[in-house]
Amino acid sequence: MEVGTIAPAVNPTSLPISPREPPLLVYYRKGGISGILESLVVYPNGMGIHRREGEEARGEVSRETISALEMVLNLISRRGFSETSPRFGAVDFLHHEVIYPRRGERFAWVDEWASEMKLPGEVRALGKLLDYTISVVRGAGWVNMEEISTAYMRMKASLNGLVVTDGVTLTLRVSVACPSGVAVSYIPQTPDSPDVEVESDMGISVKFQRVEGRVIEERRRKLLPGRELRVEASVVLKDVDEGLHWLSIRFPPRTPSVEVSLPLLIV
Repeated sequence: MEVGTIAPAVNPTSLPISPREPPLLVYYRKGGISGILESLVVYPNGMGIHRREGEEARGEVSRETISALEMVLNLISRRGFSETSPRFGAVDFLHHEVIYPRRGERFAWVDEWASEMKLPGEVRALGKLLDYTISVVRGAGWVNMEEISTAYMRMKASLNGLVVTDGVTLTLRVSVACPSGVAVSYIPQTPDSPDVEVESDMGISVKFQRVEGRVIEERRRKLLPGRELRVEASVVLKDVDEGLHWLSIRFPPRTPSVEVSLPLLIV
């Protein structure tokens, strides 16, 4: 297969079938500079099978994760998404393909940085959910994390949850560094204003617990080269509707700023 092409559709009738029921989904990931090839099969009864480099791992996927997978797959189906192609000149990216037998549908995309179009939020959320599911099946660790880099800043945000229920409290951790050697200076709205801004489309409350690494000069705050700003906060979900929601984190809390978004699936 040439670099920059989408893999052909897989015939759903050729998918691995359980003696009792067809799979909820089959996921293929391949490509990249190392020629990775792996697959994930998830059944409605919670059995998950992951294959990579000739190795197979089996594990149990929780009922909540099964519900989240169904939720996101149905959202993508209703959106009418089919596939995206890589932008011209992109190389060493991964192809992603999901077969959804229940609806006889196929969704295909490439890594977002290599895509010719911005990936829909539902597809981005599915990618993270598939990574999470693979980690569950393999018994490995996984973190709901996103990062962004510019010429002046590098920000990373992580949340210790992806598939959750209403009423839980999560921990948000944010780190910001200045790799360029230029200090970042910002003025908060009030002396008690947080260093990062957290917004969401759902009902949450954020309580900032810890801040390290900033310098305060009168009303101005600074992040110096060679230092890292670390912020930790509690995120409380209360009376949040089931569905796909997003948590947006910005630094500094003004314009211009850098921003990352983390998905949350409430089941």
